[in-house]
Amino acid sequence: MCIANELWTMSGRECDALATELFTIQNNLDRPEKRYQRLLKEAVSLKEEIIDDLHIRAVYNYYDDIFLKDDVLVIDGNMFVSEVLNGVHPSQFLGAYVFVLTAGDFSYSDRPMMDQVFYDLWGTAFATAARQHLQKHFAQDGRISEVFGPGLFGIPMATMRGLVSMVDAESIGVRVNASNFLLPVKSYGGIIFRVSENYRPRGATCATCLGNRLSCSLCEYDPKRHLHPED
Repeated sequence: MCIANELWTMSGRECDALATELFTIQNNLDRPEKRYQRLLKEAVSLKEEIIDDLHIRAVYNYYDDIFLKDDVLVIDGNMFVSEVLNGVHPSQFLGAYVFVLTAGDFSYSDRPMMDQVFYDLWGTAFATAARQHLQKHFAQDGRISEVFGPGLFGIPMATMRGLVSMVDAESIGVRVNASNFLLPVKSYGGIIFRVSENYRPRGATCATCLGNRLSCSLCEYDPKRHLHPED
């Protein structure tokens, strides 16, 4: 199986339920005190103003032929070094999805500051929710790993440009800036492996994670967080 630059889309409404759950939990707005209930109500009202304009998009490739030795991973001639892959037997990786996903631009500079903060948080929630939906899409073809990616888990940010160059990111309006961050900022680039039944997730290993520390508060493998992906 080989897939090249496959486009995947999702509307804001389709992503709404999971995004709202993530938004509520990540921002501690599930607390019973009235002020948190009020803030959540205000945030949901702002979301309703933009949700029908959200168009989430991803583009991905799938590769059967991958190389892994110790902490060195090579996909289609592109090398990634990740200490968290040490101990994974090459036979456990059956293939790899390389993807770029964006929820779009959530900057509303003409709005009051508090609205801008809420919209930025909604952007994070929708991007994360969309990525989890994309994971479920990949899982239809067999068991998959957790997400590896610059700023996500296990892969240095310096490799972002190389990863993004593997797919037609421009087709969904995504580019990499000089600091190796994606624009629009509510975007992800990552690798998800199709794995054998004896593969065990590498998540929750902060000591060897090579992602960006700025994304630690969003990491699904942080044991202090409420939400964790399924094995």
